[in-house]
Amino acid sequence: MAAAGPEPQPNAAARLLLDKISRLPCAASFKCLPDPIVHSDYYVTIKRPLALSDMARAMTTGRYSLVDMQCDLRRMLANAKRYNKPEAQVYSDALEIEVRGGLGVEWLTGCSGLTCPPPLPQRVLRRLVKEVERAVPEEENEDAL
Repeated sequence: MAAAGPEPQPNAAARLLLDKISRLPCAASFKCLPDPIVHSDYYVTIKRPLALSDMARAMTTGRYSLVDMQCDLRRMLANAKRYNKPEAQVYSDALEIEVRGGLGVEWLTGCSGLTCPPPLPQRVLRRLVKEVERAVPEEENEDAL
């Protein structure tokens, strides 16, 4: 039997971004998918549901990049805004993640649910990670240690 190699390491920038966004209070509704019994119509309306837990699981493969996460975040927030009415809390939370996460509305538009826009340039992705780091206060970072 061959010795097992080291565990695959997820993309560090993607992990950092997911951790920062997951700590935002407005991200609570996005940690897991909606209950299929309570919200069965969600799965009729939304063809590719995504939650932060799905992104965390994908990172365990070691093949989940920051670009993959960018596309999944767009899709997750677009799903929330497609399914919920603008006055719903989840809709507002999606908008807050866009703003507090430093994602920018123009960055998040254009994902049809079937395809994603081209990936952002690396310089923009680095800026995005820095903006998300600033969005979560330092005391929240220390609590996670």
